[in-house]
Amino acid sequence: MDDDHERRLAALCQLTGGACVLISAYHLALGTTRTVPGAGDVTASVDSHERFILTIFGGYGLAWLRAGRSRPIAVGEVRALSALMAAGGASRLVSLAHRGRPHWFHLMLASVEFALPAALVALTRADPPRQVVTG
Repeated sequence: MDDDHERRLAALCQLTGGACVLISAYHLALGTTRTVPGAGDVTASVDSHERFILTIFGGYGLAWLRAGRSRPIAVGEVRALSALMAAGGASRLVSLAHRGRPHWFHLMLASVEFALPAALVALTRADPPRQVVTG
C-alpha cells in the first residue's frame, strides 16, 4: 500500500473510531429515551441493555482508533472491524424484516454501515502503481 492510501486509510479509521467513541459517550450520558429517535419511554431493562451495548460500542471505537494509529496499517484488523460494522448493518435489516420500518435515521445509519466498510476494504486493497523500469 502506498503512503497516500495508507494516510487516507489511517484518517478514515481515526474518523470512524472517534465517531464511535463520541456516539457512545453521548448516548451513555443522555440515556436511550433522549438519544434514540422513536424510542419513547423505555423500561429499566432496555436502558440497562442499551448502556451495556453502548459501552462495547465505545470499545469498538477505541479499536478503530488503535488500527488507525498503527504503522503499517494492520489491514487484517481494518477488514475485521469493517466486517463487524457491516454485520451491524445486516442486523438492522433483520430487525426491519421482523419488526418493521424504524425511524428514518436508523435506515440512514444502515446505509453508512454498508458503505463505510466497503470504502475501507477498498482502501486496504489498493496497490501502489507499478513503475516500469527500462534498460
